[in-house]
Amino acid sequence: MGRIVLHHHGRLKEKSIVVLYSIYEQRLKSRSIKIEFHSEKLEIQEYYDQICALDGEKIFLDERGAFKSSFEFADMIKISTLESKNIHFCIGPFDGWQGVLTDNDLKLSLSPMTMTHEFTAVLLLEQIYRAFEILRGSNYHKD
Repeated sequence: MGRIVLHHHGRLKEKSIVVLYSIYEQRLKSRSIKIEFHSEKLEIQEYYDQICALDGEKIFLDERGAFKSSFEFADMIKISTLESKNIHFCIGPFDGWQGVLTDNDLKLSLSPMTMTHEFTAVLLLEQIYRAFEILRGSNYHKD
């Protein structure tokens, strides 16, 4: 079974964001999710290089990335799980990826609007939870 790994550049600092994040982190506790906070002292290129060295698919959260519906996102999670490969969701620092991403990098955008990297972390975690609930067939996601 593939594992989902969330990578954050730096720790979450805003208390209200931490509360929201921990709600979804708790809901996903029984799933195969790993959360890694990388030091915010890491230069963006070092952070990128560390992630690129990992085994599995890397998806970088970026405002220029592709948009997916919740169902498309759930399918992406399902395929990764069925293929038993790790999937790494990578949230950059507060000022973005600053030109380190290449055309070959998989990029995902959660909205055409710009948002803080901390809010992105909460939204991504909620969407991962939603994806699992869609795959489970629960009533959490309403069409």
